Amino acid sequence: MEGVDDRLVKLAHLALKYTRVDFGIPNTGGLRDEDMQYQLFLKDKSQCDGTIKKSKHQYGKALDFFAYKDKVTYERIYMLEVAFAFLKASRELDIRIDWGGFWNNFEDLPHIELIEE
Repeated sequence: MEGVDDRLVKLAHLALKYTRVDFGIPNTGGLRDEDMQYQLFLKDKSQCDGTIKKSKHQYGKALDFFAYKDKVTYERIYMLEVAFAFLKASRELDIRIDWGGFWNNFEDLPHIELIEE
């Protein structure tokens, strides 16, 4: 999680305590450069192309995760449990986050990002 905002790192560590589902961060789940972001955009994994529309990942202000139940999984039930753990941790640490599962136009269950004032 090199280059990821320290607040997100703290959230991830605390969230591990609040879930029965183990989780991890994929290679592309933390800080991204413009090219990495563009490649994800081309695969319809992001709505941000990295140039015209930048992602919070490019600033270290977002984190993606996967669940682990005998193997890596993105099954909805596990994504919800991990997301709930992040939301609970964010409340405890008073760190405001948004979760991609709340979005109407693009559901991104394995995504959290900082809300900057």
